[in-house]
Amino acid sequence: MRIRLDAESVYLAGQANDPMSEPHQIRIRGPYSYRLASGEQGSIKLPAAWEKPGENVVFSRRFNWLAELEPNERVYLVFDGYGGSGPVSVNGIVLGDLTSGPAEFEVTELLQPGNELEVSLSFHEPADRPRGLWGHVMLEVRTAGV
Repeated sequence: MRIRLDAESVYLAGQANDPMSEPHQIRIRGPYSYRLASGEQGSIKLPAAWEKPGENVVFSRRFNWLAELEPNERVYLVFDGYGGSGPVSVNGIVLGDLTSGPAEFEVTELLQPGNELEVSLSFHEPADRPRGLWGHVMLEVRTAGV
């Protein structure tokens, strides 16, 4: 596998041809755009807790994908920490909802050279719990059977 990423993503190396290796992780961090129902828009560096009380938020981020995958490799979009619930989409295709706990969605066939990730979060948990995308959002390249 060969991967070329945009400047804000980080490639965490593994052994591409070792079937016993851990998945290859590519963190999608850096500035995300956000927008609120009130019309407010801005930018936030994620991962980070969302500090605006009572506001539902839509986070979006563009990222590049220029990898050559092996036939037995699949790509998953992984969320390892978030507060809130709502739909996740890549390139306008809804993948499913974030509800609780770590989440992942298979995105191999959806990835293009230029992509847009969008995460809409509504907050129903107590205000003393972390909200937003406070954990890493990443792409994991996995070899079938690992």
